[in-house]
Amino acid sequence: MKFLRYIFLLVNALFLLGSCSLFEKPTLEVSESIITLNNKSDNARTVEISSNQTWSIKNTSNWVILSSRTGEGDATITITASYNNKEEERETQLTVTTDADSPITAYITIRQPKSYLNITPSTLSFEKEGGNQSVSIESNVAWNIKATENYPLLSFSSTNGADDNSIIITSAVNEERLKKQDTVLFSYAGLTQTLIVSHNQQPNMAPEKPKILSPGIGEINVPRLPVFSWESSDKEGDELVSTIYYSLDKKKWIAFDPTTDFSIKMETVLKGETEYYWFVSIDDGHSGITNSDTVSFTTTNYGVHGDGTYVTYQQSTKTSPCKIIFIGDGFTDNSLLLDGEYDKYIDGGIEAFFSVEPYKSYRNYFTVYKMYASSQEEGASFPAKNVYKNTTFSTRYTGEGTGMQCENEKVFEYAAKIDGVNTQTVLVVLVVNERTYGGTCWMWTSGRSIAICPLSNKMAEEGSMTNFHSIILHEAGGHGWSKLADEYISSENSGKSITDDTKQNLSERQTENNWYSNVSLIGNVDSVQWAAFIGRKGYEAVNIYEGAYYYSYGVWRPEAGSCMINNIHYYNAPSRYAIVKRIFKEAGEELTFEKFIENDLKSGAAAAITKSTVDKNFIPLAPPVVIVNN
Repeated sequence: MKFLRYIFLLVNALFLLGSCSLFEKPTLEVSESIITLNNKSDNARTVEISSNQTWSIKNTSNWVILSSRTGEGDATITITASYNNKEEERETQLTVTTDADSPITAYITIRQPKSYLNITPSTLSFEKEGGNQSVSIESNVAWNIKATENYPLLSFSSTNGADDNSIIITSAVNEERLKKQDTVLFSYAGLTQTLIVSHNQQPNMAPEKPKILSPGIGEINVPRLPVFSWESSDKEGDELVSTIYYSLDKKKWIAFDPTTDFSIKMETVLKGETEYYWFVSIDDGHSGITNSDTVSFTTTNYGVHGDGTYVTYQQSTKTSPCKIIFIGDGFTDNSLLLDGEYDKYIDGGIEAFFSVEPYKSYRNYFTVYKMYASSQEEGASFPAKNVYKNTTFSTRYTGEGTGMQCENEKVFEYAAKIDGVNTQTVLVVLVVNERTYGGTCWMWTSGRSIAICPLSNKMAEEGSMTNFHSIILHEAGGHGWSKLADEYISSENSGKSITDDTKQNLSERQTENNWYSNVSLIGNVDSVQWAAFIGRKGYEAVNIYEGAYYYSYGVWRPEAGSCMINNIHYYNAPSRYAIVKRIFKEAGEELTFEKFIENDLKSGAAAAITKSTVDKNFIPLAPPVVIVNN
């Protein structure tokens, strides 16, 4: 019985012991509820978790790193944080929760201060000899100096560190005569801080005072395109850059482009017989500048063709020569150098005039003058495009086409400077320094004329019908000298018959002035003006061809092709006859038709005709402008 009682007591004790374990209270504790993590790479902190349950940690911030997010019972977790590269402190909260039916929660607040790095002083200045200086660093993070190879004069006692620190910065000698500056970059927590380091320059010695060589003090008869020369040196071997200044009054100075040479040629023609002043300023590139003395010189009046002067290009062998004047517009003094561009283009125009029969054979009848005119600007005006150039004769294009005009009376004022020239009958060929195709002859019934001939943009193409030489032949050789009519059909009159008004105008010029003998209102081979050529041996090309004087019908021309249609280098037979008749009239010599034929056949002019077709895109030159003044 006693044994049974012991058994009962033992069973009861075991039951009670098991009951206490089954009904134990859940627990959860954290060793620290607030943690501050610094900005260093070793900022880890540990937290003890005490619990009799399984648990998990909720972390909502990506800058906080946990060694474990779950566990059971007691455990130790490690908490670290990345660099705080913000300009303010940051904070987050971890939530630790048990997994029981009635969960228990604990909180851990994580704080991290902002990163900072202060450099004292923020600027350093080294003398040219260099030296050592200390810099204090106040920081709560690790730092380093970026790209030390970018600082060739600097070296550092340390290029990285952490927390408060100091470093020695050493500067080498600044060998150059140029102040230098380095911006040293300190990197920390993804941010940067700067230290400005300056290096004073070595002292600089200015260049030797320049010595003027040419034009010298008070030198006279200096060419109008002078060569300026001088000499100087630099004791330190610096490359010297010189700038020339010149003036008419020592008040307004004009500067040349800087040069490393000790001589430079003037590119703008100076005024003739004029006193100028000049000096040279020399810079060594290290703030060393030295000026020469200012000297004066006086230019000659030679070397450049003077405005309004002229030369006789060719002298006729005849007692009463035919006289032609070639003059330019839109050429500046730079073009008027002896044998310069002006001479080149004017000479080319004269030679073109005499390159085609009958002018070629009768060249000795002509005295040709080459007159010089200096303009303020190159080119010609285009009022339709709002482009205006300041030229001697104000040459301009009259619209969108090929028409041109100038200040006529001023042209004849220049022509009148030539002794023995009759400005009421003379032909003046105005060569315009403009590459746009165009040209117009202004003709007065007294006999004088101005043939405006630009340097067409196709002047280099000898075969082109729109080049400068072709314009010379049409305007000067055709209209200006021999008063020939245009033989082309204008686009606006294509397919039309000549109007009564145009007929009357043509008849008046033919009967009153003996002009326009290369076109006819008579369409009959027996009675047309050039009937004497038709059927004659050697002149098989001559006939009647309907279509001339701007119209398709009711007006005829003598040959299929001619300079007066599309500027080709060929005058038809009746045109040649008209040219020679005026030559003989001016020379006071008698000309018979038979004499003309004899000379014409000898020259081969009739055989020189080539088949010519007018390109549908060809733009003819504008009709001549006729002014009745007799």
